[in-house]
Amino acid sequence: MVLGLVALPTLALAAIIKNATQIFSGQVAIGGTMPPLARLDVRGDADTRIRVDGSNTSGLSFTRVGVDGGTLRSTATGLEVWTSNSVLALALQGTGAYFPGAVQVDGNISAKYQDVAEWVRGPALPAGTVVVARGSNRVAASDTAYDTRVIGVVSDRPGVLLGDKGTDRIKVAHSGRVRVKVVAPVAPGDLLVVSGIPGHAMRSAPREVRPGTMLGKALEPLERGEGAVLMLLTLQ
Repeated sequence: MVLGLVALPTLALAAIIKNATQIFSGQVAIGGTMPPLARLDVRGDADTRIRVDGSNTSGLSFTRVGVDGGTLRSTATGLEVWTSNSVLALALQGTGAYFPGAVQVDGNISAKYQDVAEWVRGPALPAGTVVVARGSNRVAASDTAYDTRVIGVVSDRPGVLLGDKGTDRIKVAHSGRVRVKVVAPVAPGDLLVVSGIPGHAMRSAPREVRPGTMLGKALEPLERGEGAVLMLLTLQ
């Protein structure tokens, strides 16, 4: 059944739908004179309309001046935004968002965590592990003091994560602030380099910092033993 409502006032609509539990199996149009194109077709001025459908490929569609403006679709895991040329622009899934295309931001981007990391091929390593280049585009835990191959620290929750995820890849931070495993003693402001203990950094001895050996600067102290401190990554 198709029910056409053309600029009907509220009382007229109430007269038609006397039973609040009435179910219409057809389509409903509000405004205009043309047949509805969806379960609910609401028309405004200048051929502006909103269409609501319940199929897998339709949802809440918008038309402006006769031109399709895009669609909101509900999925099993969230909500999708499709452009007028049927291209997925945004997918909201749980607490995350997926943008298939480019994103332009005129303001600031704020993140809880404060490092920039990339997906790099390497073995599974705990967060805070110092890594060095090992093989072709791969990393491994450091094990040589003052190693010039040092490239970063394994990050658990980077603020910005670049590259493609893979089962053989780990997140390696190369800039920003991140927690790193160290060998004491370490004081805030110390220059940190690779130590001889696998995956750990240490403060550099005076006059021992050479090009390529510096990992970063300690921001927290560690008086004895082995532990983790916050560090500003400044690879040089």
